[in-house]
Amino acid sequence: MNIDPEKFTELGISAIREMSEVAKRNGQQEVEVWHLLSALMAQENGIVPALLEEMGIGTAPIQLALQRELKNLPKIAGDVNTARSYASAPLTEAVEKGQQISQDMQDDYISTEHLLLGLAAVGKPATFKQFLKNFELSEKKIKETLTNWGQLCSLANHHMGSTPPFTPVRRLISCQESEPDESTLSMFSKSKSSGGGCSCC
Repeated sequence: MNIDPEKFTELGISAIREMSEVAKRNGQQEVEVWHLLSALMAQENGIVPALLEEMGIGTAPIQLALQRELKNLPKIAGDVNTARSYASAPLTEAVEKGQQISQDMQDDYISTEHLLLGLAAVGKPATFKQFLKNFELSEKKIKETLTNWGQLCSLANHHMGSTPPFTPVRRLISCQESEPDESTLSMFSKSKSSGGGCSCC
């Protein structure tokens, strides 16, 4: 899978970059769906935290539960070299799904809500699927909240005379300058030396 930074919003590409740092801080070489979700949750003034507040969930309980899950993931001895980090198969599938969802929604760029929807739609591994279920983070519920949120924003902007109507998905521009480093982009084409993991073109 190829990651084109110009197709992502600034927050979207920031989450892609940050997830490998989350893995590094936790002593993990393999970057997994848990790391991406953690990166999305940690974005101040980001769409995902605001979305979760709108859903009545909030980020605090999810982040607390995420920390427990991250501690249980396999760790390597010594320091993690991010240049040798690689994406798990579920993570690769989720990011690809997020890109597809962005196209299906006819959005210009891939943003953090698309990545969240990708994680929810794929729901792998089984422990991650159950984790999302515990917090009622289903693809359907996320989409419904985004739709209602967009309608409210459009209505508010209509009364304020805003043209075109504001929608959360399109309020961010693509990131032309804050690109991830090469190690982040290449992790999606790496596989475990033992033959497992994900190998994408």
